[in-house]
Amino acid sequence: MQQCPHCHTELDTQQLYALDERLPSECKQCGGLIRNTRPREIASWIVPLVVAVVIAVGGFHLAFLLVPMILFPFMRIFLAKPVKAEYKEHPCIRCKRLDAGFRSPFHDICDDCLTKAEQARKKGAL
Repeated sequence: MQQCPHCHTELDTQQLYALDERLPSECKQCGGLIRNTRPREIASWIVPLVVAVVIAVGGFHLAFLLVPMILFPFMRIFLAKPVKAEYKEHPCIRCKRLDAGFRSPFHDICDDCLTKAEQARKKGAL
């Protein structure tokens, strides 16, 4: 099994299955933020997809299409690679709040300020 990169304790299968590349998870032992690596997460999707294509194109009985659905959770657990998740403060550039919600990680203006700006543009256009 895989270990937490912070405290080096073994992660159980539920934690390994729940690892996501975009959303960090907390280690149950130390509380450190961990996430999955992108190539391994993509591989956990590609392997069952390739098996499904081979089954569909190869002329196998359609009941064999259950194999990729059974294979997916095992691939997700087997290919999980927990790494430390970097977390940095991302304040809104207008209101300077740290707890603001953003439409994506690449936006610098929070949802509240963005909707205010959109409303101001609409009023100016009328």
